[in-house]
Amino acid sequence: MNSIVSAPTQPKSQPLVIASQLIEVSAALLQQLPTVSDSRTIQIESFSPDSFDSLHTAEILLATPQGWPAQAPAGWPFQLKWIQLVSSGIDFYPQWLLDGITITTSRGATALPMVEYILAALFWRHKQLAQVEIQSPAQWQRHNLPLLAGSTLGIVGYGAIGQHLAQTAQALGMQVKILRRNPQPIQDKNIQQVHRIEELISQVDHLVLAAPATLETHHLINASVLAQAKPNLHLINVARGSLIDQHALLQALDQGSIAHATLDVTTPEPLPENHPLYRHARVSITPHTSATASNVIPAVIQQFQHNLNLYLNGQPLENVVDLKRGY
Repeated sequence: MNSIVSAPTQPKSQPLVIASQLIEVSAALLQQLPTVSDSRTIQIESFSPDSFDSLHTAEILLATPQGWPAQAPAGWPFQLKWIQLVSSGIDFYPQWLLDGITITTSRGATALPMVEYILAALFWRHKQLAQVEIQSPAQWQRHNLPLLAGSTLGIVGYGAIGQHLAQTAQALGMQVKILRRNPQPIQDKNIQQVHRIEELISQVDHLVLAAPATLETHHLINASVLAQAKPNLHLINVARGSLIDQHALLQALDQGSIAHATLDVTTPEPLPENHPLYRHARVSITPHTSATASNVIPAVIQQFQHNLNLYLNGQPLENVVDLKRGY
């Protein structure tokens, strides 16, 4: 087995082997190991789905979505007891990887960069910066730019991203309406909770999709829903492309039912060459980059270290996946 790092603790029992698919996390986690456990030697092994040899003695797996085969290897899940995903969603992983073992996600680790991306899209579109940009003195003319304050933001999904975004939007003077799976009332009395997507889309100026990809959310935004949109709606998707019926979206854009779509995610990814969404004047596409920032890997490490402490002390893990819900 190719051990890349090993904790300098005194072994008092069988070593705890952590297989890591993400080398950046492995190296950074090494610095934290002495604070994690003083009762077990901890080894971190480099792992790639090209070969499962390093998993034969591993108890914990730190996994990314890349490289997994369609079928489970012989002997799966070996001695694994817990898999920590570096992503917040589970839809990019094969089903066999998720069955019969405790799975936790890095839900919330990317909330800050994703909220900043959403805010950038909101300001860029609502303040009409692309339209008022000039290239010559002949175009010098002041414009009365609309205020983002006072407009209404709708959010589908109220996890870490939705909660952070709602707080920030309120600080900017926006009204916030929420649609979420959990029917329990939201504690913040300044946030209005609605119960149907048709109701939400008809009342908001900006609609942000921040919900997981599940059977319930597949094509949540479809032709009948888009027909109910408030005029000049700005649709922002940072969740998964599957939440939107892209054919219906194109029709709504062509008909002027919505003003603009900012898409950080699509189906498939990337869209094929010459796809009409690329060249549509009312569409902005980015390459699934809203969650990419310098703070993400440290946040994943912090979450994993916290869960590892819980694991070593026999306590329930956080961010455990419920396969029935799909997240």
